[in-house]
Amino acid sequence: MRILMIVVMLAAVGGGAGLIQSRMADFHPQREHFIRIAKVRRAAATEMNKAAVETPAKEKKDGPRVTVLNGETYDFGKMERGVTRSHTFLVKNTGTKPLELVLQRTTCKCTLSKVGKNLVAPGEVTEITLEWSTKDVDKNQMSFSQLAEVETNDPDRPIIELRVRGEITSKYRIFPSRIELRELVGTQENRVRLRVMHFGDGNPEIVGWTFQPEKHQNLIDIASEPLPDEDVKKVKGATGGLLTTVRIKPGLPVGPLTGKLSLEIESGGQRKTEEVDVHLNIVSDIVLTGSSNFDRFRTLLNMRGVTSKEGARAKLYAFVKGPHRESTKLSVASVDPSNALQVSIGEPMKLASGRSIRYTITLTVPKGAPRTDRTGKGTKLAKVVLKTTHPTTKEINIYVSLSVH
Repeated sequence: MRILMIVVMLAAVGGGAGLIQSRMADFHPQREHFIRIAKVRRAAATEMNKAAVETPAKEKKDGPRVTVLNGETYDFGKMERGVTRSHTFLVKNTGTKPLELVLQRTTCKCTLSKVGKNLVAPGEVTEITLEWSTKDVDKNQMSFSQLAEVETNDPDRPIIELRVRGEITSKYRIFPSRIELRELVGTQENRVRLRVMHFGDGNPEIVGWTFQPEKHQNLIDIASEPLPDEDVKKVKGATGGLLTTVRIKPGLPVGPLTGKLSLEIESGGQRKTEEVDVHLNIVSDIVLTGSSNFDRFRTLLNMRGVTSKEGARAKLYAFVKGPHRESTKLSVASVDPSNALQVSIGEPMKLASGRSIRYTITLTVPKGAPRTDRTGKGTKLAKVVLKTTHPTTKEINIYVSLSVH
């Protein structure tokens, strides 16, 4: 009955199209052309009708067939940060031959389970489990979508993609999410402000904190106060917040310092610990600067490619700050190699602001200097040591990547 209805509809469409085209052609200068088009369309419609009547329904294909019974995407909904959840997909072989499953690329921790030898018999159901943890997710990431690709021997579906997705919720979010200071004067007190945003009931309060490395904890102090309502409203979904001041006391050692600040926060009778990564570069009251060929964070000067015939010269500047700037004096303690590099220090100059004293340090490769390779590539770097009268910074090391040819 269904085939008969299709035949009737196709015939009507073909006949109607031919009638319309023929009537249009009566009023068109290319009348014969339109008549020919109408005949071709009627013939095509006739062939389609004939095929619909004569062609039997397709038989079921032989072979393995993969079907995911409970859907190929699972939404976890809202997940609190720091938890792990999993979902099991039910995969059935709806074909006539064994189905092979092989886990390929994944973007999360995913495992195949209860597959035996990766073969699923016709009519059998197996499981594929995807596990997702929000523990190591970036602190500012608020949603996720992960997948696992599974290779099959189903000719129509050689790859199936199983996905999990959801939203990440946090009771607290800290802005900025890390403390990073590239030039922190170790002889002065420094302060950093954090905004601890609260998403939930109750009024948040910082009830404790720790700092790692533990040996420096006595140099870190925390104070907080409620964040003004107008600032809370700027963060979508926030119900409150704290303006937290991290006070870094004098005394941290000069050089890079990586640590972790853990804040214990309480609200609504519940406590939770939030961590802030800390990356500091502690400098003394004496700061070295120079041109683009000087890396002040490594105190490394590039003087490669110098010709002995012409020699070369570079200038660095030492700025002395802090309460000992007036009494601090600089001098050259040693130069290596002294036969290819000379160093001199100019007279101190007090800057207009009155907060710094500037010394000009001149490094010279004299004309006629011997062939030298102290670039640090298989050889030691050249090194200049400055002596100071500063109470905590007794020496300053300047490294030079030096080559003379």
